[in-house]
Amino acid sequence: MSKSGYLTPSLYCLLIIAIFICQHFMPELALDWAILPLNPAYLKGIVTAVFIHANIEHLSSNILPFAVCIFGLFYFYKEIALKVTFIAHIVTGTLIWLLARPVFHVGASGLVYALVLFILISAIIYRNWE
Repeated sequence: MSKSGYLTPSLYCLLIIAIFICQHFMPELALDWAILPLNPAYLKGIVTAVFIHANIEHLSSNILPFAVCIFGLFYFYKEIALKVTFIAHIVTGTLIWLLARPVFHVGASGLVYALVLFILISAIIYRNWE
């Protein structure tokens, strides 16, 4: 993988960590950027909720699998990795906003599951076991 292939995944992971640190100083950020299903005031959460985490345990349980998935995606699927990441980010946030129970939702778990699903299905379809 070229140096430029590391840039986007690294920035994504660093942004999640940096925003978690900012939450310590601005706790209102968590509710402002969360998803509250079917509430139009929280539509922005479709994009922003991935970057918010409830506590350090929540962050650590998301960041490691997210880093593995996004670096793997950019390594094995560099031509489409950015598009897949963007679509997975928006689709998972939208599904949470439309279908989840009516409480605040934060974290990158949905995005992690979407990336794992993409990698698994594309490996099966293309028989790319390497």
